[in-house]
This record gives sequence, C-alpha cells and structure tokens, in this order.
Amino acid sequence: MFEKNDKLLSIARVINNVVAWIGIIGGVLTGIILCCIEYGDYLSLGLSLLFCVPVFSALGWMVLRLILNYFCDIKLIRNKLYGVGNGDLYAFLVRNSVEDSNDTFSSASSKLMQLKTLLDQGIITQAEFDREKEKLLK
Repeated sequence: MFEKNDKLLSIARVINNVVAWIGIIGGVLTGIILCCIEYGDYLSLGLSLLFCVPVFSALGWMVLRLILNYFCDIKLIRNKLYGVGNGDLYAFLVRNSVEDSNDTFSSASSKLMQLKTLLDQGIITQAEFDREKEKLLK
C-alpha cells in the first residue's frame, strides 16, 4: 500500500522481482539444458544449477524484500509522526522553522506585555522597562 506512493521503493521492488525471476528461470533452463547433454560431466553441474540457482535467487529476493519493507516502515512511521507525505519533507522543514520563529516572537511579545504591566503598576521604572525592551527586541 505505502510503496505505491513512494516511487523509489516501488522501482526497487519491481527491479527485485525482475532480477529474481530472471535468476529462477535462467537457473532452471540452464540446468535442464546441461542435464540433457549426454557427454561429459555436465549432469552434476546441470543438477546443481537446476536446484541451487532458483533457491538462492528466491532467498535473495526474500532478503531484499525484507530490507525494502523495513525502509517502507521507517518512512511510514516518520510520515505519521510528522504528518507529512513523501514529497513534503521540504515543506515540513520550512513549516517548522516558521513555527520556531513564531514561538520566539510570541514568547518575546508575552514577556514585553508582562514588562508593560509591571511598568503600569509602578513596580519597575521607565528606564528598566526600556532596557529590558531593548534586550527582547535584539
């Protein structure tokens, strides 16, 4: 399901399938051809190719399929955690940097409002207010 939205994983999965099938079919055909040759020591080579190449091709396919599923799961978890799609990583990074700057702005504005309240209540002087205001604006 998820790999249909991710072109790179989908392409890797198709290549894995094609290479595995080529290995299986090629091993079986080569083994049969070598078993049919009646002279020489080709029978043992043909039988080993007939059974070993398809088995190793299938094992290689399964291992690579597990690795691709692992990457697929990692991307799915990342996208669920951060609420972004496959192509939205740049938008996610830009959005978070804007939110961080907004957080800084909102904390500075709330601090400034607290200082204004203290000034209005007479707890701090105008000079102290101006000094703290300069610190916040920098």
